[in-house]
Amino acid sequence: MKKILFACDLDNTLIHSAAKRLSEDEPCAELLDGKEQSFITAHTLTLLSELSRCGNIFFAPVTTRSYQQYKRIDLHGTIPRYAIAANGAELMTNGGIPEPFLTPSDCETKEILRLAALCEKDENFSKVRFTDEAFLFCHCLEESYALSAKEKYPTFLKAQKTGRKLYFFPQKLTKGSAVKKLAGKIGADMIIAAGDSEIDVSMLNAADIAFIPDSTLADRITSELRICNEPSFSEFILKELLRFNSFQQDHEEKAQ
Repeated sequence: MKKILFACDLDNTLIHSAAKRLSEDEPCAELLDGKEQSFITAHTLTLLSELSRCGNIFFAPVTTRSYQQYKRIDLHGTIPRYAIAANGAELMTNGGIPEPFLTPSDCETKEILRLAALCEKDENFSKVRFTDEAFLFCHCLEESYALSAKEKYPTFLKAQKTGRKLYFFPQKLTKGSAVKKLAGKIGADMIIAAGDSEIDVSMLNAADIAFIPDSTLADRITSELRICNEPSFSEFILKELLRFNSFQQDHEEKAQ
């Protein structure tokens, strides 16, 4: 059977905040300081368990979260074969400790430190963090400032925003680059990816099939596209992936 790399964003794709819960009974997927932070549907957990029994599918969460933030995620028994944190800077195998994956150049690191020194003095940022020595993260007090800050701090780094979060990434530190490298590492025959934000676009375009929650990113995706038509994006992704894999298996068996 075809070896499939399933690269999946975490926040607002596989897991979600309390505000987006479909039911009060949804299991907690993340605790922060003892408080429930993120959730996942019970059916998503069932589908993940079924997915883990597919020997040809390599499930890999791909997140901009730091390694420490990623470690907080609890998928209730499902341990991904691979996981990529810090937007591609770190790779974990079977839940193990991270190893460097995509590494910023010395020049890029110096530029991040230069920007960090400036941003730390900016009262419009509530947080400024050099995440896992890979990229600069700034949390804005107001979402509107995230756009103006991109102009205020010119740099050769790639500036991207999601809501009030502003990131300055090394040019090659993208989810797409990380997913392509992992696909080569495991010898994947195809990539299936799922994501919801601007930061996921490179990963979605690195895939053969891409899943998105609505049409917002549709005009930026060059891969074969699947747009969610159900209340739960995570359940839609996993059901479609399992259905696709079953179809591929049947097709291959009939061809033999």
